[in-house]
This record gives sequence, structure tokens and C-alpha cells, in this order.
Amino acid sequence: MPSHRPRSQRNAMRQIYRQCGGNEALMVAAYARAEAAGEVQRKRNENGLTPEEYAKRLFRDGEKKGWLR
Repeated sequence: MPSHRPRSQRNAMRQIYRQCGGNEALMVAAYARAEAAGEVQRKRNENGLTPEEYAKRLFRDGEKKGWLR
């Protein structure tokens, strides 16, 4: 269990976006690793999405709504 507080999902994705230059495949993999390491925590998983599926949805939401640029 990590000794630090997990980052918010959007902040984590924004940081990954900067690191990966907006490359969706790299971002999905990096976000999934961060979630598995406990660096990012989902509040709930009602749809049973894998970390990769969730990262794809989060990426697309950020692009669509403009918070990920």
C-alpha cells in the first residue's frame, strides 16, 4: 500500500498526457500502471471496467470536454 495519497484521476491523466505527448496508447498503458500501483484510485467501478478500458474512457472524456490539453 502506498504511503502517499492517490492522485485524482484527472490530475493523473493530465500529468500522463504531458509525459506521453498525447499518445493515447502510451497514456492508457501508463494510467493502468499507475492505478495498479495505487497511485490513482477509482471511487467505484460499477461497470466492471479494466484499468485499460477505464483509461481509454477517461482519455476520451478529457479530449471531448477539453480538460485534457
